[in-house]
Amino acid sequence: MRLLMIISIVTLIGGSLLRSMLQSEDNCFEVIFRFSDQPSKSPPPSPPKRSLGEILLEKLYEDTDGQDVHFVFDDLSAFDTEATESVPDTNRDPCGPSKTPALSDEPGTKCVGQDTVLGAHKLVLRQWPYFKSMFESGFAESGAGDKTIRIKDTSFKVFGLLLRFMYTGKIPEDSKPIKLYVGDVFTEQADLSWESLYLAAHRYDIQELCQIARDNIVASLNSSGTVQFLFRSAYLFADLREPVIKHVAASCGATLASKSARETYMDHPESARIFGDLFEHIFAAKK
Repeated sequence: MRLLMIISIVTLIGGSLLRSMLQSEDNCFEVIFRFSDQPSKSPPPSPPKRSLGEILLEKLYEDTDGQDVHFVFDDLSAFDTEATESVPDTNRDPCGPSKTPALSDEPGTKCVGQDTVLGAHKLVLRQWPYFKSMFESGFAESGAGDKTIRIKDTSFKVFGLLLRFMYTGKIPEDSKPIKLYVGDVFTEQADLSWESLYLAAHRYDIQELCQIARDNIVASLNSSGTVQFLFRSAYLFADLREPVIKHVAASCGATLASKSARETYMDHPESARIFGDLFEHIFAAKK
């Protein structure tokens, strides 16, 4: 037992000090017990082990050589990070010197003529129902060879996050939206919000990303902008409608009671149903 305790010290102290300690038995035990009284330091947690598939997909995400699907974007405002409400300059060349660092640093981004293209691999896209159906539909996107797909309803930044998630199954911390709703005003990431990410993930049937965006929205609901969010898009989706209506009924009564709100939302095609659900929650809370 004593020998084992002496050997255990070797990992804690240098060789020269150990030799001097071994010359005195009392010294040896004094050091042993002094160390034993101190709490041992836990080693830093190891990063979670990644499967071979995860590693390969991350490498493939960064590899532009084998990309055979090219997404072209119509929304030039997606490249404008200077202001949130500026009119897009349709004469500006997004591939020219004015392009933003965020655009040029995105893996798979390249310029083809006047278009900025985000590339991907068909073998990865086919693992997701929307794109699997697209490539097997018999339309222009199906068949062999490189494919060019024009994106008209999703911004470059939002679609870039969708692609990253399709490859890696996660959103890096430094790429997560800093806005909750589309209407929030920020000078950075003007077109990127949890709402826009949810809508895009729903449109392209990426259910895991839908759930992540939905959870972030519901966890961060506040009185600012939530009424507009309800009537703009949340009412369309069952997993958002119920929690948002509940929050608005509990926290946004003054906004709903205002004259401007009545004038704004009474002409909404779903106003009767939405207000009916809101009043139901309000009366239920008073019982």
